[in-house]
Amino acid sequence: MPRRTAGYTLLPVVLAMSLVAAIAFLINRDNGMNAGMAATGDDAERARLAAEAGLQAANYAVQQQGCAGGFPTSAAPVTNANFAGAAYSAYASQAAAPAPPLTIALSSTGSYNGSSVTLARSTVYVYQSPRQSYTLQPGPATGKDAYLDNKFPDRNYGKATSMKIDEDTYAPLLQFNFTAFPAGSRVIPWYDGAQLQPGARLGLYVSNTNDASSETVSAYLLTRSWVMGTMNGSGMAPNGATWNTYDGDNSWATPGGDYAATPLSSVPVAGASGWAGWLNWDITNAVAAWMSGAYVNNGVLIYPAGTGIKNMTITSANNTNSPEQRPRVVLNYLLPCGAAPPA
Repeated sequence: MPRRTAGYTLLPVVLAMSLVAAIAFLINRDNGMNAGMAATGDDAERARLAAEAGLQAANYAVQQQGCAGGFPTSAAPVTNANFAGAAYSAYASQAAAPAPPLTIALSSTGSYNGSSVTLARSTVYVYQSPRQSYTLQPGPATGKDAYLDNKFPDRNYGKATSMKIDEDTYAPLLQFNFTAFPAGSRVIPWYDGAQLQPGARLGLYVSNTNDASSETVSAYLLTRSWVMGTMNGSGMAPNGATWNTYDGDNSWATPGGDYAATPLSSVPVAGASGWAGWLNWDITNAVAAWMSGAYVNNGVLIYPAGTGIKNMTITSANNTNSPEQRPRVVLNYLLPCGAAPPA
């Protein structure tokens, strides 16, 4: 009997050890499968990155050829057999220039460790060379600017000949019309031989600084549309933007204007009382987004970053005595092949 009992006592131990071994096998198998899947995913991601690089390389080759054509095709693609261990092959949809405005399609296949990814861009503009410059400086008939006044929060200044900037009282609004530029026009920074210049530069002329100031003034992206209005601070019912409203009737989400929290750019101001001159902001990214249709053009708001600006006067587009001092945007841009610049 004791011998038989010993055999039965070992049986549960053997079964338990078998179960543990089976579980260990399944865990190891799952881990191996997960590792294989992760490796496959990493390989595909490396292939995708190589394909992205191929698109950039093909676009560079196309822009180098420009309007004359001679682009890389599937028969003679742009290739790199060792792009950080991966490879790509990329080309344009055609070698010759189609009818203007010239757009083509690009395709690129990246590969790595057996994984392959193909990417495409359906509409790529080909640009004229060299870059062009243009200055937008509208007058009373086409300009759109006003300023908001916290002292009189229900008054509109859409037809004022000057605007004001103050640390907690005044904030100018401006909007420029870029529809004269052909579809595909692209603002680009450029190197003047000494430093990189913005593709789009907003300029405001300070006609007077009432108090000595040392401060940073920022340009912010407005996030909703607004109405300029036709008043010059009268106490009548407003028909345009005020400190409280964006059109004289409907309230801003926040009094003083609705705008993105991060400034487009900022400029230092260090002028003594009576100082006059131009202040310029780099708004390249905003103009590029507006011209491409990636973002609605609601214009910009100008506001100091601190408390050093007191009642600074800015020339408005409505000013007829000094038209050369009106707000302006200086653009450096590329024009698509076959397109004509604005008059």
